[in-house]
Amino acid sequence: MKTRTVLFPVVVAAGLSCGTAAALDSNLYNRYQGYKQYQQRGQQKVLKQAREAARDWDFDLAEEHLAAARNMAYAPDEIRAVERLVADNRTAKADKERREREAAERQRREAEEQRQREEQERLAAQQSYSRPSSGSSSGGSVGWGGVDADCIGGSCGIDTLRLSLSGGPGIMSDMSRGRVMISPGYGGFAGTYHFEVVFGTTRLFNPNEASIICSGSVHVSGTKRNLSIRVYDNCRDAGTGEF
Repeated sequence: MKTRTVLFPVVVAAGLSCGTAAALDSNLYNRYQGYKQYQQRGQQKVLKQAREAARDWDFDLAEEHLAAARNMAYAPDEIRAVERLVADNRTAKADKERREREAAERQRREAEEQRQREEQERLAAQQSYSRPSSGSSSGGSVGWGGVDADCIGGSCGIDTLRLSLSGGPGIMSDMSRGRVMISPGYGGFAGTYHFEVVFGTTRLFNPNEASIICSGSVHVSGTKRNLSIRVYDNCRDAGTGEF
């Protein structure tokens, strides 16, 4: 009887110790699992942010989020997928920038070629207008001269609505809306004149529709009967000359 009485408390104490240890292990395990789930959720969040940054081509920010995700040491496959997404978007951005550079260079070349063509047309037209015709004077001064204007380009409209001249020594009079006659003044009529010309479309029952207004200066030699002011629809000279 004494032996049983002494051993019973020892057995009970040992049982209590084992139960307490098991409870502590379970509590630690649950806490670890909770922390693990928290870390996994955090990793998913930064991976999502890394994807969004990659799609926005903000690669520095994407790399920051990836570095944070790698430190959490979960979901290696998802980390590699995001790394591939960043690399693919880097390539896409580089391709886009290359295409934009090529397009800009192509536009620059086309603009330069167009400028050269216009310059060649202007010089050819100027040479054509500068050649004396059979009915014009090729040497001495003439008694009067006429000035008209023409526009080349799709934005010009179809009419010369108004041409006005100022300056120079000659006396100017309108022959029509698009032509001005210059008669000799006290100093003849050779000289430099300022012009303003309006191109557009004539309306019969409504106000005329002006499209382009160009202005500039021309020199009248006094040795030719006619001077034609020719401009493109951006008001650049298109071969102004006398004939």
